[in-house]
Amino acid sequence: HRRFALAFQSGLEKIGFKILPPKGIRANTVSTVLYPSGIEDLTFREKLYENGILVSAGKGVLAGKLFRIGHMGNITENEVVATMSIIEKTLSEFNYDFELGSGIGAAEKVLFAK
Repeated sequence: HRRFALAFQSGLEKIGFKILPPKGIRANTVSTVLYPSGIEDLTFREKLYENGILVSAGKGVLAGKLFRIGHMGNITENEVVATMSIIEKTLSEFNYDFELGSGIGAAEKVLFAK
């Protein structure tokens, strides 16, 4: 679980998301991800869902500001990379300014490091 968590977190940070809590005390089973400016929560989550990715919304005072993504159970490297690809595709639909493929590359560096 730790390797998948680090892959998701590295990829998401590379494309402008902030991960909560700080490094060192993060869970290995789920990541809490703050949106960068200009990304609307419900639309983002709906677009992910349309592409087969289910993420959870923030709750309480953090509603609309973040999503939570699980990376536990029987998942594979291919699923991590595919999920990052769909997240990048969705960001591009928001005209969000980032280097396409950079999040995928950061995740792959963690997943396939020797």
